[in-house]
Amino acid sequence: MDLVHRLTGHGFFGALPFVRKHFPVVGSFDLVLDHLERLAIEEPDEFAAIRNKGGFIRSMFHEATAEVHDVIFYCRFCNWQQPRLASHEIEEAR
Repeated sequence: MDLVHRLTGHGFFGALPFVRKHFPVVGSFDLVLDHLERLAIEEPDEFAAIRNKGGFIRSMFHEATAEVHDVIFYCRFCNWQQPRLASHEIEEAR
């Protein structure tokens, strides 16, 4: 339950059912939450710019645990999916 409280404290509402659904890869939450908490201390302006911390956590978690199928990242535990950026799109985003 500590993980659920930690997620909820960052604005991730509905954390308990999400954690249950993603239980096989639940250890990945620590990396995401540690990153977010490090931002709060080391980069407070960047942390403040994240308006939806819960959405940020959900997105980072899925990007860290997603599987790749052709040009789509997808989560095998829920319906989340996202198109994969081509290498030239990544370079343009920088």
